[in-house]
Amino acid sequence: MTIPGSDILALVTNQGKARIADMCASGKSFKVDTWRMGDGGFDLNDNTLPITPDPSAVDVYGTPGGVLTKPISMVSLASPTCPVFQCIALAGEGTGPIGSIGLLGTIVYSPIPGDPELGLKFLFALATMPIKVKIPLEVFTFQVGIIF
Repeated sequence: MTIPGSDILALVTNQGKARIADMCASGKSFKVDTWRMGDGGFDLNDNTLPITPDPSAVDVYGTPGGVLTKPISMVSLASPTCPVFQCIALAGEGTGPIGSIGLLGTIVYSPIPGDPELGLKFLFALATMPIKVKIPLEVFTFQVGIIF
């Protein structure tokens, strides 16, 4: 059973903004290539309301490390300044409550020889939503956009 997930707008985190600045200054670059789903991100008193994403967050809300981490399926551009990342949770993956989606960047290039940050993953952007509960037979597709 396929359930369309959501169109979500994600907040670029402080770490994501710092990595963009470092890329402009040093040439060290990253690619947003992975997404993570969290089982928190909604108001515990009223789970029909998302909490406001915290730009200082370093992971999705809920269980540390999230309930599912996967490669991004596809990237398109809604506009010249708004990439949209397609994130798909297949049947049997990440079941249970869902309330946050994180986009992870990976450092892919550094002008510093032997830079220990090569391959490092970091939370680039974070989105929250009202609770969604994913059952084992469902496939969720999220279209996650960011605006600079």
